Amino acid sequence: MIRRVDSPHLGVNFDIGHSWLNGEPPRETTRSLAGRIWNVHVEDIAANKHFHLVPGDGDLPFDEYFAGLRDIDYHGYLTVELYSYPEQPDAVGGRALEYLRGVL
Repeated sequence: MIRRVDSPHLGVNFDIGHSWLNGEPPRETTRSLAGRIWNVHVEDIAANKHFHLVPGDGDLPFDEYFAGLRDIDYHGYLTVELYSYPEQPDAVGGRALEYLRGVL
């Protein structure tokens, strides 16, 4: 769609959990979106089930996604998307931040 529309105003919210569930190779996908990623949604996924987990609690290869983002010189936002924990925002937010600091 990005190639067909061919507008500098069209970009993506790159949700790495959705990318992973669709079987997209992390670094290749990130490269294909270079210059078009406006934001990155970060959550973890386990057992190929679309349920948002705290980063580090699932199967996502964060090192590959973050290496891909470094490869394309992405310096935008990373948004941790953990709506699946409405009763524990501080606890899961803290765990997510601690994990992400370790891998970034």
